[in-house]
Amino acid sequence: MMINGLTLAEISHVIGLATAPAFLLGGVIGFISLLHAQLGRILDRARALHASTATAIGANELKAELARYERRSKLLTGSVQFAVIAGVATALLIILAFVGALAKINVEILVALLFITSLSFFVAALVQFGRETAISLGVSDYR
Repeated sequence: MMINGLTLAEISHVIGLATAPAFLLGGVIGFISLLHAQLGRILDRARALHASTATAIGANELKAELARYERRSKLLTGSVQFAVIAGVATALLIILAFVGALAKINVEILVALLFITSLSFFVAALVQFGRETAISLGVSDYR
């Protein structure tokens, strides 16, 4: 069977090649979900801390805690942004691989560059998340 000049075997091969980036895309999406949950917890804690300004915590301690939460939220936001770019690059890679195969256009270099771009941004997202984790482990949230 031929579709647009491609045999079923060739289409199956393209689908097989797109499987690895599809798993990467799934991982990136799961990572973004984790980052959003973590960011939500931090924002909830910061709001609760703001609401309890008249409790046992002193003004200096309150400022230090809020500054720490702000730093953590900025790192997580950066991590989400990097992960989204990685996801978009991965999705473009998959689309380009299929379009290139169907249109019989040589897109290997562009696909390779998108894969490198995607992994680079994913690594940047992981580094940002690691930095946030280091801050969160530096001072316990459970007093």
